[in-house]
Amino acid sequence: MEEVRVILVACTACSFVPGAFRSDGRSPDEALGDDAPPASACIRDVDALRFFTCAARTDGTAWCWGDNTYRQLGDDTTTNRSTPVRVAALTNIVQVATASRMAYALDAGGTMWAWGLNDVGQLGDGTTTDHGAPAPVNGLTGVVEIDAGRGHVCARTGVGDVYCWGYNSDQQVGDGMVGTSRLTPYLVLGGAAQVADRVGQEVLFP
Repeated sequence: MEEVRVILVACTACSFVPGAFRSDGRSPDEALGDDAPPASACIRDVDALRFFTCAARTDGTAWCWGDNTYRQLGDDTTTNRSTPVRVAALTNIVQVATASRMAYALDAGGTMWAWGLNDVGQLGDGTTTDHGAPAPVNGLTGVVEIDAGRGHVCARTGVGDVYCWGYNSDQQVGDGMVGTSRLTPYLVLGGAAQVADRVGQEVLFP
């Protein structure tokens, strides 16, 4: 129930309370300079888990708050945040997705960004190195939809190609392998209209 309440509050508010996303007493302008979002910027997308939440605003910025043990808030620290902090360097963001210890964002140009825990390659950069700030997912262009599960993630492109990667204990990546994690995106199928996560497994809608 707590996660549902977070989503409802975020979706009904057009702006964060001025200064609320700072815990050091500085105003948004003092803290972010020209990067401070306008008060009129509304939330366009939000995704929440038990311990942290991320949101994309209509001004193209991304914000996260909550637990930051694995740097999943994207501010390159491990400081927990009780109020939203801007995800470093991201602009033109249209969608966000959260998973157990990592987060993702999709920009208007079709580039997918990832940060946080990367122990099974879930950030899609070909390594198992964690990232405290967003890094682009390797080899993906033209992405229009993303969805994250427990340790794995899938993305759909504008032509309907679906790619998945990360944790693969139960073949959730869709490559027919068991227990072999994918460190970079794997093409699962084409002609898909939607991807959706269901209890840690991916459901693909052709």
